Amino acid sequence: MNGQITTYSPDFISFSYDVEIISPTSPALFNTQPLKEITVNIPISNNLNRYLEFSYAIYQSHFYSFKYPLKCKLTYKKSLISLTNDLLYISVWGSTQEEVVDAFYFQFYSLYCNFAIENDENLSEEAIILKSKILDLISLVL
Repeated sequence: MNGQITTYSPDFISFSYDVEIISPTSPALFNTQPLKEITVNIPISNNLNRYLEFSYAIYQSHFYSFKYPLKCKLTYKKSLISLTNDLLYISVWGSTQEEVVDAFYFQFYSLYCNFAIENDENLSEEAIILKSKILDLISLVL
């Protein structure tokens, strides 16, 4: 079963799953019907802090695995969703959660390219501290 969040709003989360329905009358266990989509809406309490935790970032063919989950805060303002992380000075936004996650992945890729692999002599003191935070977070780069 493959699932994904299709909607994330201040009021609810929608999960959509593609499932194979196994026919109870089929002679073989693997004789299945076509894929069906099931969507479940889960209400969100207004008092709930909204965060996303990333255990990796992937942008185009670049993959970065993290040593620990990177917690990012979600904020809703009118029709925009913003995502921030103070540790790495990340601030991105979009109209859907998918856009926000894609923007996060691009932002992390950009931070890695502009700071983590740059020579220290080309960076300011603040940039070297940011570079250290990025490198401390990453466990694997592919």
